[in-house]
Formats: sequence, C-alpha cells, structure tokens
Amino acid sequence: MSGIINVIQKKGINRGLNLDLNSSVGTKRYQYGFIGNYNLSIINFRLNASNSKRNMDSKQWVFQNYNNGNTRDFYAPHDFNGKTHRISSGIDFFLNKNNELSFQIDYTNDFHSFYNQTFYTNVTGVNDFIYNRNSSHEHKTTDYNVNYRRKFTKEGEFLELDYNLTKNKNILPAEDFNEGTFLFKENQTNTNNLHAFAIDYVKVIMKDKEILILDSLKNWEEKLKYFNFIRIHRSYVISIDKVNKVSGNHVFIDNNVIPIGKKFKNSFLEKIKM
Repeated sequence: MSGIINVIQKKGINRGLNLDLNSSVGTKRYQYGFIGNYNLSIINFRLNASNSKRNMDSKQWVFQNYNNGNTRDFYAPHDFNGKTHRISSGIDFFLNKNNELSFQIDYTNDFHSFYNQTFYTNVTGVNDFIYNRNSSHEHKTTDYNVNYRRKFTKEGEFLELDYNLTKNKNILPAEDFNEGTFLFKENQTNTNNLHAFAIDYVKVIMKDKEILILDSLKNWEEKLKYFNFIRIHRSYVISIDKVNKVSGNHVFIDNNVIPIGKKFKNSFLEKIKM
C-alpha cells in the first residue's frame, strides 16, 4: 500500500469468547478493567468495563501586596480525590455479507472531590483565620449509539449511517466554613442532551487501487501515529516511510501528489527531519 491511510474496521473476526484483562498502577493512582465479546457468527455481543482512582495533593504559599499598602498572605494545601467508573455494552447484527447493524450503550460516572483548608495571615486589619471549602463534581454521562453499515458490490465501497445521543448530568455541591463556623452550602446541577448524526468515509489510495472506508480521518490519525503515519492536511494522513519527495506545499508518493495544509506543515517538516 502507498500509505495514504489504510484500515477497514471489521467486527467479529474471532468467533467465540474473546476477553482482555488490563490493569495499571502508578503514584497515587490505579486502573483495572476488561474488554470482552462473544461472537456467534451472525451476532456479536460486547461488554467492556473499567474502574480507576487517582489522588493528588499540593501545598502553596501566596504573598500579596497591594498598591494601597494592604497585605494578605495565605497557605493553601489542596487535596484531590477522583474515581471513574465506565461500562459499555453493545450488540452487532451481521444481517448478511453486505449489511451490519450495531447498537451500543456507554455509561461513565466521573467523580472527584476537593478539600481546601486555607490559612490566612498578615491580612490588613483582620486577625489570622482558616477558611475551609469542601466540594465535589460528579459527571454522569450515558451515550446511546445506533450504526448501520452497507457494503456495495464494488470492492471497498461502503455507506455508513451513525446516530448518537449523549445524555449528561453534572452535580456540583460545595460547603464553606470560616474558623469552623458554617457559612453556606450550594448544590448546582445541570443536564445536557446532545444529538449527532453522521455519514462518513475515508479514501484509501494503494499502489494498484483506491478503497473507501467508513470512519473519520481523526480516528485513524490517532490509531496510526504509532506506525509512522502523520496528518499533513485536513483530508490526508500519510505514511512517512512512503514519501518520495517534498516540494513546496506538496508531498509526492509514487504517482500521487498530496497537498500539505498550512496548519500541519511545521509539524510534518519537523517529523521528516528526525
């Protein structure tokens, strides 16, 4: 292949049960989960889940002097605790060799809490005091997706329709205290619904043919960057290994002349120098 993108996403290649377990541990953080599917040839069931947690803390002194001569200094230690739960399930129907229909539901609960205990000192006209704020953010997001894919008789030519509904709820409570005395409590909540419909394809250019594949260029840019591919234009991702020549604002790969977008030119030139 010449290198101007090439991947066709295929579902359910391996029959039966497929299971992948994963985990990681770092400084004040960990993550574990699994990715699995069970393929019955004409139906594929998918289930993924993960759990992660992360803690952070910081401490800082701030010294403030104002033009009017007033001063205010404070010491602000900060504790952060976060945890994220994700679960995703889906089902793929391989109706026949030319038609696929998929349904998927993803749920994410992203929770993080903050604890601030700020010690104020050297405040003009005010005795030293401690101000506390306890707050948290909880973001609950559910994605519903329906995807239909139609393969035509011409090799590599597809039509894909995709609908996605995202429902998001954010819960933001907080409590404030001054020298241990309760000041106020707030609880903000907001909800969002986002509808998205897409028809997408990407052209693959090989030495002897062209292929249309159904996925966004952005997705494949991310997936292929580890294989020496790079984005050079809003419409092109190329293999650096296949570049024959660069001249002005164009790249030459075999008999293909590909424009270099102004936005991507510097990063591309830096990459090929390496």
